[in-house]
Amino acid sequence: MVRATRLEAYDGSPDASEAGRFLGLRLPGAGHAAGDGEPYVLWLGPGWYLVVDRLGDETELLAGLPDAVVVSAARTVLELSGPGARDALSHDCPLDLHPRVFGPGRRARTRLRLLRRLLASTTEYLQVAPRLRPCAGGR
Repeated sequence: MVRATRLEAYDGSPDASEAGRFLGLRLPGAGHAAGDGEPYVLWLGPGWYLVVDRLGDETELLAGLPDAVVVSAARTVLELSGPGARDALSHDCPLDLHPRVFGPGRRARTRLRLLRRLLASTTEYLQVAPRLRPCAGGR
Protein backbone atom coordinates (compact mmCIF):
# COMPACT_ATOMS: atom_id res chain seq x y z
CA MET A 1 0.00 0.00 0.00
CA VAL A 2 1.09 3.56 -0.63
CA ARG A 3 0.26 6.75 1.20
CA ALA A 4 -0.73 9.95 -0.60
CA THR A 5 -0.01 13.25 1.12
CA ARG A 6 -0.95 16.68 -0.21
CA LEU A 7 1.76 19.28 0.33
CA GLU A 8 1.51 23.03 -0.11
CA ALA A 9 4.78 24.93 -0.59
CA TYR A 10 5.58 27.65 -3.13
CA ASP A 11 8.65 27.09 -5.29
CA GLY A 12 11.62 29.00 -3.94
CA SER A 13 10.02 29.54 -0.54
CA PRO A 14 11.67 28.45 2.72
CA ASP A 15 8.83 25.89 3.09
CA ALA A 16 9.67 24.35 -0.30
CA SER A 17 13.39 24.19 0.52
CA GLU A 18 12.66 22.63 3.91
CA ALA A 19 10.26 20.07 2.38
CA GLY A 20 12.83 19.17 -0.29
CA ARG A 21 15.56 18.66 2.30
CA PHE A 22 13.26 16.51 4.45
CA LEU A 23 12.19 14.38 1.46
CA GLY A 24 15.72 14.16 0.07
CA LEU A 25 14.85 15.60 -3.35
CA ARG A 26 14.06 18.84 -5.14
CA LEU A 27 10.34 19.54 -5.55
CA PRO A 28 9.42 19.15 -9.25
CA GLY A 29 8.30 21.83 -11.68
CA ALA A 30 5.21 21.98 -13.89
CA GLY A 31 4.35 18.71 -15.63
CA HIS A 32 7.03 16.74 -13.83
CA ALA A 33 7.62 14.43 -10.93
CA ALA A 34 10.64 13.96 -8.68
CA GLY A 35 12.07 10.88 -7.06
CA ASP A 36 12.18 7.38 -8.35
CA GLY A 37 10.96 5.34 -5.46
CA GLU A 38 10.10 6.51 -2.00
CA PRO A 39 9.11 9.20 -1.76
CA TYR A 40 7.86 10.18 -5.19
CA VAL A 41 6.52 13.75 -5.59
CA LEU A 42 4.08 14.88 -8.29
CA TRP A 43 3.60 18.54 -9.22
CA LEU A 44 -0.14 19.31 -9.15
CA GLY A 45 -0.11 23.07 -9.59
CA PRO A 46 1.75 26.16 -8.37
CA GLY A 47 2.69 25.48 -4.76
CA TRP A 48 0.80 22.20 -4.70
CA TYR A 49 2.28 18.67 -4.68
CA LEU A 50 1.32 15.06 -4.05
CA VAL A 51 3.86 13.06 -2.04
CA VAL A 52 3.55 9.30 -2.55
CA ASP A 53 5.35 6.86 -0.26
CA ARG A 54 4.85 3.54 1.48
CA LEU A 55 2.48 3.41 4.42
CA GLY A 56 4.23 3.80 7.74
CA ASP A 57 4.25 6.07 10.75
CA GLU A 58 2.63 9.35 9.71
CA THR A 59 3.98 11.19 12.77
CA GLU A 60 7.48 11.56 11.33
CA LEU A 61 6.20 12.53 7.89
CA LEU A 62 3.84 15.21 9.20
CA ALA A 63 6.45 16.52 11.66
CA GLY A 64 8.84 17.03 8.74
CA LEU A 65 6.16 18.50 6.46
CA PRO A 66 4.02 20.83 8.59
CA ASP A 67 2.02 22.08 5.58
CA ALA A 68 1.00 18.56 4.56
CA VAL A 69 -2.27 16.65 4.84
CA VAL A 70 -2.47 12.87 4.43
CA VAL A 71 -5.25 12.16 1.90
CA SER A 72 -4.83 8.38 1.60
CA ALA A 73 -8.13 7.55 3.28
CA ALA A 74 -10.03 9.01 0.33
CA ARG A 75 -7.53 8.18 -2.42
CA THR A 76 -6.07 5.06 -3.99
CA VAL A 77 -2.79 5.09 -5.86
CA LEU A 78 -2.16 2.18 -8.23
CA GLU A 79 1.30 1.18 -9.43
CA LEU A 80 1.42 -0.74 -12.71
CA SER A 81 4.62 -2.45 -13.78
CA GLY A 82 5.77 -5.00 -16.28
CA PRO A 83 5.96 -5.18 -20.05
CA GLY A 84 2.20 -4.76 -20.56
CA ALA A 85 1.58 -1.81 -18.19
CA ARG A 86 1.68 0.94 -20.84
CA ASP A 87 -0.40 -1.10 -23.29
CA ALA A 88 -3.02 -1.82 -20.62
CA LEU A 89 -3.39 1.89 -19.81
CA SER A 90 -3.30 3.03 -23.44
CA HIS A 91 -6.64 1.34 -24.20
CA ASP A 92 -8.51 3.84 -22.01
CA CYS A 93 -6.13 6.82 -22.02
CA PRO A 94 -5.90 9.49 -24.76
CA LEU A 95 -2.23 10.28 -23.92
CA ASP A 96 0.72 8.94 -25.87
CA LEU A 97 2.29 6.68 -23.23
CA HIS A 98 5.33 5.67 -25.30
CA PRO A 99 8.47 5.98 -23.13
CA ARG A 100 9.96 8.57 -25.55
CA VAL A 101 6.98 10.84 -24.84
CA PHE A 102 5.91 9.84 -21.34
CA GLY A 103 9.14 8.63 -19.79
CA PRO A 104 10.48 8.65 -16.24
CA GLY A 105 9.88 11.88 -14.36
CA ARG A 106 6.81 12.88 -16.40
CA ARG A 107 3.34 13.42 -15.01
CA ALA A 108 0.08 14.45 -16.64
CA ARG A 109 -3.59 14.96 -15.93
CA THR A 110 -5.82 12.85 -18.13
CA ARG A 111 -8.91 10.69 -18.24
CA LEU A 112 -9.06 6.94 -17.90
CA ARG A 113 -12.43 5.98 -19.25
CA LEU A 114 -14.59 8.78 -17.83
CA LEU A 115 -12.60 9.42 -14.64
CA ARG A 116 -10.03 12.18 -14.18
CA ARG A 117 -6.67 10.80 -13.12
CA LEU A 118 -3.03 11.72 -12.66
CA LEU A 119 -0.43 9.56 -14.39
CA ALA A 120 3.22 9.51 -13.40
CA SER A 121 6.09 7.54 -14.88
CA THR A 122 9.14 6.18 -13.06
CA THR A 123 11.84 3.86 -14.32
CA GLU A 124 10.05 0.93 -12.68
CA TYR A 125 6.31 1.56 -12.95
CA LEU A 126 3.44 3.85 -13.92
CA GLN A 127 1.37 5.40 -11.14
CA VAL A 128 -2.33 6.16 -11.48
CA ALA A 129 -3.90 8.42 -8.86
CA PRO A 130 -7.19 10.29 -8.53
CA ARG A 131 -7.00 13.89 -9.55
CA LEU A 132 -7.00 15.97 -6.37
CA ARG A 133 -8.76 19.27 -5.99
CA PRO A 134 -7.66 22.02 -3.62
CA CYS A 135 -9.58 22.32 -0.37
CA ALA A 136 -12.15 25.12 -0.08
CA GLY A 137 -10.24 28.37 0.22
CA GLY A 138 -7.09 26.63 -1.05
CA ARG A 139 -5.23 27.20 -4.27
